[in-house]
Amino acid sequence: MDITSLATGVAAASIILGNPTMIDQVVETLVVIAKCVVMTLVASVKALLPMGVLPRKSVKGETVLITGSGSGLGRGMAIEFAKLGSKIVLWDINEKGNMETKKMLDDLKAVVLISANGSGVL
Repeated sequence: MDITSLATGVAAASIILGNPTMIDQVVETLVVIAKCVVMTLVASVKALLPMGVLPRKSVKGETVLITGSGSGLGRGMAIEFAKLGSKIVLWDINEKGNMETKKMLDDLKAVVLISANGSGVL
């Protein structure tokens, strides 16, 4: 048995036994850094591409629960999901605002369920 095969066997045994050497730690650190760089580059490219370039998940026919649907962002999300063909569940403590949102969605011919005063009763 020569010294090279002995050293290789010792290094392999130290990894298996959970006692990594300094070289193993350096290699593992470099792998983690490389993965971080690649993920950052991919995320940057995705962020810079125009909206229509990447495929989007279809939500047509899916049920979407929207909390805070009586006004603001919740109402806007409800309208956008309705345009995409989703079934909408409206949930808000503001009953009046919720009913206004429901009327808007009825004009879009959307399938809408509404929660009474945020109690969860549909």
